[in-house]
Amino acid sequence: MAALTPPTSIRLAGLIRLALPLAAAMLSAGAALAQAPELPETMPVP
Repeated sequence: MAALTPPTSIRLAGLIRLALPLAAAMLSAGAALAQAPELPETMPVP
């Protein structure tokens, strides 16, 4: 079964294996950036 696998699917599997951690890193970075503006530096003091 593995011998009949075309190289394109192997390449695609490697691409997905690389894209999944990249997407997870982008999501975690986006979450960190979304939580960052909780304390703005230019906040007017009442």
